[in-house]
Amino acid sequence: MNGSISLRFEQVTPLFFGRVEELSPTEFVRSYSIPSAYTVGGATMTLLSEVAKIELEEIENKVRNREIVIRATYFAAKFGNSWRYFIPAPLSTSHGRIYKVIVAKGKYSGFCRISGIPSAGIPPISDFKPDGKNWLIEVSFDDEKRRWQINTASLAELNPRFSDRTSFEMERVKRTVKAPSLYFRELVEGYEIYSFSYGKTRDTRVACDILLPTDLKERLRMVESRLIRFGGESGLVRAHISDETPLNSLCRKGVEKDEIYLAISHIPIIRKGDKFSVLGFGRADWIFGRVELMGGWLMREEKPKDMISVLSPGSLFKISSVDESYDGEWYLKLLSTAVSLKGVE
Repeated sequence: MNGSISLRFEQVTPLFFGRVEELSPTEFVRSYSIPSAYTVGGATMTLLSEVAKIELEEIENKVRNREIVIRATYFAAKFGNSWRYFIPAPLSTSHGRIYKVIVAKGKYSGFCRISGIPSAGIPPISDFKPDGKNWLIEVSFDDEKRRWQINTASLAELNPRFSDRTSFEMERVKRTVKAPSLYFRELVEGYEIYSFSYGKTRDTRVACDILLPTDLKERLRMVESRLIRFGGESGLVRAHISDETPLNSLCRKGVEKDEIYLAISHIPIIRKGDKFSVLGFGRADWIFGRVELMGGWLMREEKPKDMISVLSPGSLFKISSVDESYDGEWYLKLLSTAVSLKGVE
């Protein structure tokens, strides 16, 4: 029997979230604003290995076989005495408004055009212009319906606070300084979330929801308040446990044909013949979003992950035929979190 639990990471030191290819010295290396599902999943697997006393290879196999499912990344934010939960808003969000996305011929405002797949867009009459901000939408609990739901009326803006540091490049495995290796890093000092509904807060935590065997769930509770490395530059966070699991609740159903999905994590996109498929979901009818290359680092094997094409968080896609099978490495299953927008206004 599987259990459901939430793992939340409270920032303790400045954090760095970067690409594998940026490990060499450069004049200035920028951090991503938000940790990827690779970063969150890696920290979660490390904690599981420590408290459950099992090898990382066994955990990898459980992830491969979907005995362990890690859904990331979202934010928990405390306003007053209440915790609120936020996921990436659609990339059609700008200036505090979510714009409607349509499939249309001719000119429209979009993010990407992929050969072989219809791309959705926003009609020019809407005057949509990306504002470059990190928009979030709330996942709230409906007391009357007794279920979690996406509340598009509750928007929030995520404002990361950055600082610049002088650093030394480190040998990833030996943790010794390379010479000469002086360079500049941009680090995330913390986050402020400005909610249109609740105001501002800096009491925020990066979060993920986990499905796992019940015995492992109970052992995972032992990580409460434990310090763990998170991201690059030897960043530290403090782990916390919660039984509120909004993402797991939203992802209870299987993938359905003709539904529109919102990517929460990066999600691999692959070509099959003359068509494109969203890995773990199926053939894409259309996409509105960004496609980027993504890599990572395999801790146990001490080597880079394969570079793959992925949809970025906040991308929208519609599935024309369902195919939940996975091809490739186990770690691709960390990149599998998207929520259905069926019934969402």
